[in-house]
Amino acid sequence: MKNLDKNEFINLAINILSENKDIPMSASEMWEYAINKGYDKELNSNTKTPEKSLQSRLYTSKKSEDLFNRVGSFPIRFILKGQKSKLSDEELEEKTITDKIECKRNNKHEERKLHPLLAYFARSNFSAYLKTINNHTSLKGDYKEWMHPDMVGAYFPFEDWQEKSTTELSQKLGCFPLKIYSFELKLSLEPGNIRKHFFQAVSNSSWAHEGYIVAPVISMQPEFMRELKRLSSLHGIGVIKLNKESPEASEVIFPATEKQSLDWDTIDKISKLNPDFKDFINRIIKDCNNKEIIKSFYDSIDEFE
Repeated sequence: MKNLDKNEFINLAINILSENKDIPMSASEMWEYAINKGYDKELNSNTKTPEKSLQSRLYTSKKSEDLFNRVGSFPIRFILKGQKSKLSDEELEEKTITDKIECKRNNKHEERKLHPLLAYFARSNFSAYLKTINNHTSLKGDYKEWMHPDMVGAYFPFEDWQEKSTTELSQKLGCFPLKIYSFELKLSLEPGNIRKHFFQAVSNSSWAHEGYIVAPVISMQPEFMRELKRLSSLHGIGVIKLNKESPEASEVIFPATEKQSLDWDTIDKISKLNPDFKDFINRIIKDCNNKEIIKSFYDSIDEFE
């Protein structure tokens, strides 16, 4: 690769597209090509996420608008102005569909890696026991991703009480203070995805005493944080920034609004659709009745202890 300005991701894109004449490429495809060719090593950048930096330059810079045409919609692909795409509309559509499937699969795989981290954080900070809810075990139907939370949890106060009579009295009086949590996990919360991700969390988690949306990457732009705070306050969904290196250092950016009662209709519906969720409900009933938590049922946090 010639004439690469080491600090310019736009110039990296120009070189890559020049070498792949007339073939539109997404930011991810460009970065993969750069790695295969060793061009990533020529960049003198301090950023820890160079692929995201390349994406950012391509999508937001004025120079990008002047130099590239955009092709397709998901993902957007770029081609140098003056070039004509060799890909037919059918080939581009087929490529886009494949990308959508692969992207969704990869995202879900990466999200699942966050589950034990959140389970550890919730045990440490909420004294809650978490359980993963597998979406693929649900009965077939539309909008499954807008019904099932990624993880659910329960806080059992009797674990901290010294006298069993306290638990028994609270149950007889109908004021047993069990608390149920619901969590929606995402890889990032940024201006481009916040509305979809947040309202998915509202749909999936507002039935619980406390619902949260959780991500390891959250934009700290002042305008974005104001919008995130507004949405959290309006809908009662809390926000947790997960620290992948040190889960104990994770933080609740905005706390959830605690509800005094559960949405029983939604609980009933999720239980009918998803066996994992039904097992969770049955397990916490047994744990409360037996006044003993069967920890092996819930997601393990052994690797952190």
